[in-house]
Amino acid sequence: MEELQQFVNQMRATSSSLDKVEILKKQSDFIQKVLEYTYNPYKQYNVTSKTCKKKSDLCDPNYIHDTIFDLLDDLTNRVYTGHDAIAMVNSFISMHTEEYEDLIYSIIDKDLKTRTGAKVINKAFPGLIPEFNVALAQTYEPKLASFGEGYGET
Repeated sequence: MEELQQFVNQMRATSSSLDKVEILKKQSDFIQKVLEYTYNPYKQYNVTSKTCKKKSDLCDPNYIHDTIFDLLDDLTNRVYTGHDAIAMVNSFISMHTEEYEDLIYSIIDKDLKTRTGAKVINKAFPGLIPEFNVALAQTYEPKLASFGEGYGET
């Protein structure tokens, strides 16, 4: 988690996209995996930091996850839902120091607050984050369209 905190601080320190791509290229597999789990739109955790903070009294004494990735996989696969999911997240956070609480919540909320989107991440790690690029449409020109007799004529 210390490595992730240093990475986030570096990314927040610059506003240049080119600098961010260079910082990203130097990162380890752990950071790459965190980015994939954070920004991949297909990974839904069905819990938010707001609900976890609101229900901070919920904790699971039989907590079993070693890494954040194990927890996120279980949330994605709906092994835990509702209050059980909140309890698992709160238990994971309680097992770590308070300084990493915001980082964990940021991952769950799917935004590390580094002002970096999927396009910038994919420049450093091609294909890591699925993107939905919409093709540009042509402008509509009414003179070119023919709807037959009686349509569009006034």
